[in-house]
Amino acid sequence: MKKRGYKFVTVSELIGATRDQVNPPVTDGDRVMLANDRVVFESIYLFELFLSIAFISAIILGTARVAFVTLLALIAKLKSRRARYDETYRPSVSVVIAAFNEDKVIARTIRAVLANRYDPLEIIVVDDGSIDDTSGEVIRSFGDHPKVTLLRQDNGGKAAALNRGIGEAKGEIIIALDADTIFARGTILNLIRHFKDPIVGAVAGNVKVGNRINPLIYWQSIEYVTSQNLDRRAYAIINSVTVVPGAVGAWRREAILQAGGYSTDTMAEDMDLTWRIRRIGYRIENEADAIGYTEAPDSFSALFRQRFRWAFGTLQCLWKHRSAVGRYGWFGRVALPSLWLFSVLFQALSPLMDLEIAWTLLNVTSTWLWRGALTRDWQPLPQAMNSLYVIGFMYAFFFVVELIGSIVAFKLDREDNRVLVWLLWQRFLYRQLMYAVLLKSLKTAVSGIRAGWGKLDRKGTVELVLEPPDLLPTELQP
Repeated sequence: MKKRGYKFVTVSELIGATRDQVNPPVTDGDRVMLANDRVVFESIYLFELFLSIAFISAIILGTARVAFVTLLALIAKLKSRRARYDETYRPSVSVVIAAFNEDKVIARTIRAVLANRYDPLEIIVVDDGSIDDTSGEVIRSFGDHPKVTLLRQDNGGKAAALNRGIGEAKGEIIIALDADTIFARGTILNLIRHFKDPIVGAVAGNVKVGNRINPLIYWQSIEYVTSQNLDRRAYAIINSVTVVPGAVGAWRREAILQAGGYSTDTMAEDMDLTWRIRRIGYRIENEADAIGYTEAPDSFSALFRQRFRWAFGTLQCLWKHRSAVGRYGWFGRVALPSLWLFSVLFQALSPLMDLEIAWTLLNVTSTWLWRGALTRDWQPLPQAMNSLYVIGFMYAFFFVVELIGSIVAFKLDREDNRVLVWLLWQRFLYRQLMYAVLLKSLKTAVSGIRAGWGKLDRKGTVELVLEPPDLLPTELQP
């Protein structure tokens, strides 16, 4: 008999029937539905597998980086305690300040350099076509000062301005200084003492944020200490410092000339010159007690512009110096591969860590709602909860590793550990901006080289933090 289109058969009729006779016929619609289900479930499985692999890889990479850098930084601290310098060594020093629209900060910057009381010293300010009163500020404040010279030129970019100043400089040691940086007392002496060794081509100083006025800047101050400064401490041990920062650093004039001066084909001219000098065969040192206070961006838009310039400039340098990978000792075998690994790959994977957490939370929530709606059992599925526990544990483990590394970095830099209360919020708010910076940098990398200043609008908000007396050379201690 038939009912509603179905045919009912007895048990006796089933006996001896073939599989095709018993099963209902498969329609084209059934085949399409089966194919769609397979595609959907396979896609979800592959997506979850990809997220899991990326998440675990990022955790492993991040943990390995923190452990490696922290260990080397501690070794560097022990080495610095045993270092002895010739206090009578006084090479001539030229401080070159490339300035473009810096009338709010240029006078303070020059005064801080003069307050170092170093001699023999000259300060060369190169006004690179400023449209504000930068030159006027220099003339009014230092027009008759025997150590200060003002040069003016049409706008040609930071590299061109620095090269002009270096060309006019007479000093054996060049300090190429950003116009917004305030030197602490003793910074020049602490930098130049390394050049007694003729193999030293450049010395990186210790950059600190001097305008800590809002949460965004506090996040940057943490990053400066726990990432940039800690990295330089660590990599100096293996002669692999990746950048002598424009905020505070010194160069042997002869090394600059041998390397061909500052180049205009990257947006990271300091990094590019550092690498070229290292490839010539010079040693790049780090001096943690040479402190420069810089003005950090105080808005997300300004920070995005600055970090894009840094990230894109790093990509340009990595590509320009790709032939150095695997060569030049630890620099080519560790430092450059590490930049590819941690500045590019790890940064690309980091957003997937957050996505994995969001996806796991979504699975827990959706299965909980579906189960509750269908069965009135509002207990979450054990499998979904187990995944959440594993992801949560691994993420918490990585955060603790980062926190330990940050505490070490703050101790080495003699910073107040209480600032680390911002570290958790930095991960969930500040770093999302860094993800966007990397994505834009990777996208822009295929469009060719961009050069120019790319500078921030200065506000003159840097406050000089008084350095402890034990950071000062003997002659400057009170």
